Amino acid sequence: MFEWVKPEEISPGATTCGFLKPELGSLAGETFPIIRVYVCMRFANIQPAAKGNIFVHCGGPGTMSSCITSYNKKLGDENIDKYNLLSIDQVSI
Repeated sequence: MFEWVKPEEISPGATTCGFLKPELGSLAGETFPIIRVYVCMRFANIQPAAKGNIFVHCGGPGTMSSCITSYNKKLGDENIDKYNLLSIDQVSI
């Protein structure tokens, strides 16, 4: 599940950030920890994204939107219409 910081920024061609909150599973009588992963997504110019999502990771903490910007250039204009770009930041939240 995604929890966007500014859901009003979700639109084709836009970039917004939020938290991915994956379900880790469960066992009878045992509670699993809840984790939150900080993510940014640059939405394809045409929605729904024809080719789906690409997960990118550029390195150390704090590379969020700069990582997405560098991949926009690497993918080329014809592909940013077709893919959503998803990036994570490896900081503990």
